Amino acid sequence: MTMIHRNVWLGMGLGLGMTLAGCFTEVPGGELKPEEGTDTAAEANFHRVAEPIEGRYIVVLKPDLTQRGILNPVGVRANALATNYRAVVAMELRGALDGFVAEMAEEDAIELSKDSTVAYVEQDGVVHALETQDNPPLGLDRIDQTNLPLDNRYNFDHDGTGVHAYVIDTGVRATHQGLGGRIGEGFDAVNDGNGTNDCNVHGTHVSGTIGSDAFGVAKNVTIHPVRVLDCTGSGSNSGVIAGVNFVAQNAEKPAVANMSLGGGPPPRSIRRCRLRSRPASPSRWRPATRPRTHAAVRRGGRPRRSRSGRSTT
Repeated sequence: MTMIHRNVWLGMGLGLGMTLAGCFTEVPGGELKPEEGTDTAAEANFHRVAEPIEGRYIVVLKPDLTQRGILNPVGVRANALATNYRAVVAMELRGALDGFVAEMAEEDAIELSKDSTVAYVEQDGVVHALETQDNPPLGLDRIDQTNLPLDNRYNFDHDGTGVHAYVIDTGVRATHQGLGGRIGEGFDAVNDGNGTNDCNVHGTHVSGTIGSDAFGVAKNVTIHPVRVLDCTGSGSNSGVIAGVNFVAQNAEKPAVANMSLGGGPPPRSIRRCRLRSRPASPSRWRPATRPRTHAAVRRGGRPRRSRSGRSTT
């Protein structure tokens, strides 16, 4: 289990029939929903984050169809906008959220946010791995039963065989004996030369909770490392979006996804990301937003209760 110590904006998405619907930017009619706390009218489509990365912005594009009804390529649109607004395209975003990451001056980013083809522009921000509780009082014995006292047993009727778990975190140490070599295709958004290897341990710890031989909930699941945090446990909002895009486009089904990330209030781009389950699956995704609550992996049936008494899925 994970003890959450800070404001958490991404929790666990769990369920054997889960699909990744990704991020969305519009409501029916093609207009963005207005939200509370927007900036001034001059910056209505320009959004700030709690811990920004200086000179780096996430540009979310509106759908743009050609006369034949075909979506114009993101790369073409990104390069054109970058030229017009004095920006450098640092990364293209396709899939769960279409747009690009731009390096530019803030005044140019604000002007870019007013472009009719842009849904909004948001400061890229820093995210961190969550802290974990040492020697937790609750473990596998707690998540397989609703009522106390504990029976000192972990009973399960599914071991995760055939299921693919995408761990969006610091990567995974694929050679860890507890994971039994059950490592699938991964993705690296950090690009520091480490690939999907975990040089922080947080992602490997999370993977162990999900699927290690001795301590995992689903002991035969295939783990897919999606590395969006570096060796210090930090990363960027744009890197997280790139990781979600990878899962949305490449997930082998049935699939689940886990994101144990935090870092100030959730930015608009992350709030637009959702993991949705098929009707056949009772599981669903929800953000863990309350400090000091336990996020528990469920094995099917009714949601398990956290120590706070709230349902966790």
